[in-house]
Amino acid sequence: MAAAQPSTRRTESRPVTTAQAPTRASPPPPRSSNTRNVQPDTLCATRTQFAYLYCMQEQCARAINRNNAQCAALRRSGDVR
Repeated sequence: MAAAQPSTRRTESRPVTTAQAPTRASPPPPRSSNTRNVQPDTLCATRTQFAYLYCMQEQCARAINRNNAQCAALRRSGDVR
């Protein structure tokens, strides 16, 4: 009987993965103190159409923006642009 010869066929090597515990999302960066004084339209500038209106409504609902001219106009007319 002939002796078995080793296979010359190449096999792919796959990296061994180990199970890892799920990572927690990092907390958001702390807000700087000057963020409070930013105008609502500046905070909402990247949004379009309804998202802009919703953002402005949210920002104008905050107490710090109560006396903002843009928020006063939004309360009067319901439109921001």
